[in-house]
Amino acid sequence: MKKYQDRLYFERRQWATSKIERRQITGNVDDVLLIVDRNIVEVYTMDGLQVMTGRVF
Repeated sequence: MKKYQDRLYFERRQWATSKIERRQITGNVDDVLLIVDRNIVEVYTMDGLQVMTGRVF
């Protein structure tokens, strides 16, 4: 994950194609809840109004 001003980026490489996939949250990203399980990463901001979920291997 990367934070740039009012944006939070989540990047990962796709297994099948090796392409970089990027997800983005825009807005108030000062208060972030990050939940990591065995192969799932979830990012919550703005009291859960914006959510990103990624599966990693």
